[in-house]
Amino acid sequence: MIPQRIVIVGPGAVGSCIAAWLAEADLDVYVHGRPQAMTLIEERGIRHYKGRRGPSSARRLKPGVLRSLEVLGEDDILVFCTKNRDLEEAAASAARACSGRPFALSLANGLENQTVLPRHFARHAFGIVGFNCWLDEIGLVGWQSRGPLVLGTPDNSFVKECGEIAAQLARGLPAETTLRFQDAAHAKLVVNLANTVTTLVGQGYRTIDDIASLQRILYRTLAEGVRVVEAAGHRGYKIGDMPTFGLIRALDAMPAVLTRGIFKRNLDHMVKSSMSQDIFQKGRRDTELESLTGYLVRLAGEVSIAAPWNEGLYRIAKQGFSDPGFKPLEPATLLSMLGRSRSL
Repeated sequence: MIPQRIVIVGPGAVGSCIAAWLAEADLDVYVHGRPQAMTLIEERGIRHYKGRRGPSSARRLKPGVLRSLEVLGEDDILVFCTKNRDLEEAAASAARACSGRPFALSLANGLENQTVLPRHFARHAFGIVGFNCWLDEIGLVGWQSRGPLVLGTPDNSFVKECGEIAAQLARGLPAETTLRFQDAAHAKLVVNLANTVTTLVGQGYRTIDDIASLQRILYRTLAEGVRVVEAAGHRGYKIGDMPTFGLIRALDAMPAVLTRGIFKRNLDHMVKSSMSQDIFQKGRRDTELESLTGYLVRLAGEVSIAAPWNEGLYRIAKQGFSDPGFKPLEPATLLSMLGRSRSL
């Protein structure tokens, strides 16, 4: 299949970035989402900018807007950029609307999409987003790096289609396929465990002075995640600039004082995670907590590996995020809570 149209379902941060980059490369790309979002993008386009250059440096692109999916056929691609919590509704609605049989691709964090998407689309694949981005407002998005995307399926079905889609997407951003998709998905999951920590302390929304406590929590959390996914049979996988399993283990094992400078520099470049944007910007209580830290905790139980750091974070976040008045915790307070939650 050579795609005729690429339709981005859900023009949030990831969807807006990809739509803008593909429009920049003159691909036949469209966005589909809530009526208000489609109207604003139709009128104003999508402005995107790189990192600290700020919105004043944004470049405006105008991808198409597709209000009805009825026209889509088997040579078209639906790229779902919705979170897993919204994927069931979005995929079911799209499947009912499409008169043809487009190929479906989900780019959600976590692994639930692997059970949701096949219920609605016979031809499907999944993608791992290897870059950070954030939505300032509808149609205005910032990003740290342009890609990559890693495409594939758990059982290596639709290899040919994944290759053709990756080749099309690669005109706008780095995109590749893999025959080790579950390794790649779990490698991304480990890195995403940081989202729970940074949301609990309000990283990106306030100044954090206690770097030492935050470093201890983050390194231990990620290293524990590595142990769990390796015990489940998954190997490390290099995705863009994301830390490898080997680097995560090394940073956790080294004396903290020796890695403090590296940690501070990385912290300065951390952007607001999608989880923290849900909590602090959108006021949502239904975050990706279950898809990320919750999944890791359940996986640890399945393989009988102790995961006290992630278990503690999961309980604290589950309770805290349910409170509409949730306020960020000081890193030392969070560390103390984790210590009381389990013996660390």
